[in-house]
Amino acid sequence: MKILHNDQVRIQPTEGSVYYTIVKALMEKNTEFHTYKPKQERSFRVVLKNTHPSTDLNEVKQSLTDKGHVVANIWNVQQRVTNKPLPMHFIGIKPHDNNKEIYEINTLLNTIGQFEAPHTHREIPQCMRCQNFGHTKNYCRNNPRCVKCAAEHLTNYCPRKVRDDKVKCVNCNEKRPANYRVDMVHKQIQQKLYPRVRKQI
Repeated sequence: MKILHNDQVRIQPTEGSVYYTIVKALMEKNTEFHTYKPKQERSFRVVLKNTHPSTDLNEVKQSLTDKGHVVANIWNVQQRVTNKPLPMHFIGIKPHDNNKEIYEINTLLNTIGQFEAPHTHREIPQCMRCQNFGHTKNYCRNNPRCVKCAAEHLTNYCPRKVRDDKVKCVNCNEKRPANYRVDMVHKQIQQKLYPRVRKQI
């Protein structure tokens, strides 16, 4: 257990079973908190390169199953602007001790392929429920805050349906929506987690 700023406490259980006990107790007491997906439930994500977009995904899934990897999900990557399918697939396999052995596979369905770790995103996630940074709405039990008016309700239930300049950020109290990427709070967290390697000229 570690005490953080703003009267917050971080609890890091040493076992997976304890995690669910803590979450259940906090929910029974109606405590505001956020958590993350347990590591044992996270998919091991890899990128399969040099595979044609028309490749049957079920065949890829079956081929990896035969090699001892249980595929949770798989999809073809598309170019952002043109939505053109690329010779690349994202694959999520269920956690197991042999997960990293997938990098040793260099042929799949009689095709030379290459498995790589996906690039890590340097963007900080923002919760669409409480508008705070560093976690997502799926594991948030904080009171909801509106992205437009900062009131204690979900954005979907905001009575203000017209776009105007009467907005308020719940993080910095400025007149802008909470998901505005030039927000000072967001920039401070971004610089703290991902400091610039070289000085900008």
